[in-house]
Amino acid sequence: MTTTLVLGGDSRSTLQHARTLLGAQPALVVQPRAEGTPDLRFLRRPTGDVPKEWPVAQELDVTRTILRARQPVLVDNIPGWVAAQLTTAGAWGDRDRAAQIVDNAAHEFAALWNAAPYPAVALTDDLDVQGPGESPEARLLQEMVGRANGILAAVSTNVHWLVVGRVVDLSNAPLVR
Repeated sequence: MTTTLVLGGDSRSTLQHARTLLGAQPALVVQPRAEGTPDLRFLRRPTGDVPKEWPVAQELDVTRTILRARQPVLVDNIPGWVAAQLTTAGAWGDRDRAAQIVDNAAHEFAALWNAAPYPAVALTDDLDVQGPGESPEARLLQEMVGRANGILAAVSTNVHWLVVGRVVDLSNAPLVR
């Protein structure tokens, strides 16, 4: 089936685009969470635009949640998922350990993502366009989200970037190796 990674800074427009990609059929919305995650401004996402008939699962284990879904899936907030991975592993203060944690989790996610039996969309941010983070945690998260985005983009059927109200299709763009 089709998997699409949607990058964009405006959570409202990325969610609107995801709804278009997933069509009329209800999708399971997966919102990764972990207690104790630093309060970073770009991790806050409004959920008011999620259709009421779409079930929401606030799960850290995105891979198993997708496997159990048996319906189209919207993974909302890859930066939140990455932050939750770092929090759960206690890796905020160790860049090398953080990279290992994120790489392992993203490769596991990508293995399933590449073989999803139903349409799936993941929403993420391109944090590099926001400039350097204000705190060490924000800078670490920027780097780790970039790693996760690259791993997921490499196996996604489609990669869309939303910028200035337009969808830029990067699906056929060459990969950086």
